[in-house]
Amino acid sequence: MNSIRKLAKFLIDIFLLNLSLTISIFLKYDQIQITNRNIDFFIYYNLSFCAVYFILKIYNNSWRFSGISEYTTLITLSVSTTLLAYMVRAFFNLDTKSSLYFETFIIFTFLLILSRFLMFLTRMKGITKRD
Repeated sequence: MNSIRKLAKFLIDIFLLNLSLTISIFLKYDQIQITNRNIDFFIYYNLSFCAVYFILKIYNNSWRFSGISEYTTLITLSVSTTLLAYMVRAFFNLDTKSSLYFETFIIFTFLLILSRFLMFLTRMKGITKRD
């Protein structure tokens, strides 16, 4: 059961990352453009996320009691993922707009914190109903 919960956390976070990437591309170009440049952007941003996610062991954090330490870890995850993706971009001389990284960082951080906060609220609501 614990591994299913960890997988669910990972899939939710990867969904939020891809949602933030899609929103960033839409905000930048006023449409969803499927180009090789944007596909590469998705691939190396997702690979960067996976590497940082497992290095920081985010999957071990509990969603039941979201505290300042978990939010700090989420911000660290978002910053590290963005920096790693940007370094990959620079290393491979990829042609991606620099502003996409900042937009993705802001949106992804917001979605991560919002999702944890909403999970916390739903858990609290369930606890108060039982009392």
